[in-house]
Amino acid sequence: MAISSNSIMQETVVIRRPDSVPPGFLFKPSDEDLVLQYLKKKIENPVGFHVEFMPDAIIYDCHPEHLLYTYGFTQGNKDAYFFSLREKKFGHGDRANRVVKDGSGLWNKSVSKKPVKGVDGRVIGHKSGLVFFTGQKKSKDGKTNWLMREFEISDEQQEEAGCSGMNPYDLVL
Repeated sequence: MAISSNSIMQETVVIRRPDSVPPGFLFKPSDEDLVLQYLKKKIENPVGFHVEFMPDAIIYDCHPEHLLYTYGFTQGNKDAYFFSLREKKFGHGDRANRVVKDGSGLWNKSVSKKPVKGVDGRVIGHKSGLVFFTGQKKSKDGKTNWLMREFEISDEQQEEAGCSGMNPYDLVL
């Protein structure tokens, strides 16, 4: 993102996992927390909002195992969270390009888009479930145990974040 001299300076916010976290501590945020406390704040301040254990990554560049290794997630870690820009399959449409760039496979939607609701019952975002398949095409033989949940923010929350020019489709968690 290019910042011009006319732009407003944004505060840098870094959330770090404390060194004093006791053994056995797990990060298990609700869907609402993921959308409002992380994704919305990242959209509000894309350059300055950082979460140490939620790196910015292009998740479709490589096999999920390589992605976890690249960002230092341990093998025993069952959950990993990333902020990622989503690439369109066709420039004029809304379909996501989920073919992995290194040729190792593709992500296929296994669960259709479901609403994420806030405490007041309003839809604040959506989540989708995806499964990783090896190879260039979805086949029963290529199905793996790699699962991903993709969260996107609702149009209304996007406007509240002051980013109505950004498509909610563009940034996912």
